[in-house]
Amino acid sequence: GLFDKAISFNNTGTYTSEREYLRIGNTVTQNIKTLRQTNGITFSVWFYPTFPSANSTEDYHCIFDTDAAGKFYIRQQGYSYNIELSLNGNNYITTNTFQSNKWNNIVIVLHSGSTFNIDLILNGVTTTHSSIADTVFGTTSDYNINNGYIGIRHNGSSIKTAETWDGDFEDFRIYDRALSAIEVENLYNAQ
Repeated sequence: GLFDKAISFNNTGTYTSEREYLRIGNTVTQNIKTLRQTNGITFSVWFYPTFPSANSTEDYHCIFDTDAAGKFYIRQQGYSYNIELSLNGNNYITTNTFQSNKWNNIVIVLHSGSTFNIDLILNGVTTTHSSIADTVFGTTSDYNINNGYIGIRHNGSSIKTAETWDGDFEDFRIYDRALSAIEVENLYNAQ
């Protein structure tokens, strides 16, 4: 985080009120689809959720979204405490859950190859989704990292105010390669 501090988002209240989020600048030129095809790509973040479970007015809290009409985003899966990666309408979900009011870590590794695996590592527990065809991505321009959102979902034309983050983020990272299992373990144990 900034100066060794977490970034806090306080998005309680009505959905018509202004929401807190970060925007990735348009000078970032990398593309998720292209990076994955070349060397893989890894997302990592420590998060401290402060929202209650089974809250029908605040579900699907979003961690990261590209600016591409919902083609790629990472969020809480529904009312559960699972993490979901949505990729062009296909959903990949952790088998274990995170805890509210505690620090949690999610690392998402998209491996390279024409058929590839996705590893979702939540608090050190890996859920692997195997044999995914590269064609799942669709149009390359839908996966630009530039103008992406941290802490809120964007559907391509407007902010999805019902999918905002409540809580803290620390050490949000995007790697231009697939991290090895040892590197992921070291990230988790370093905190």
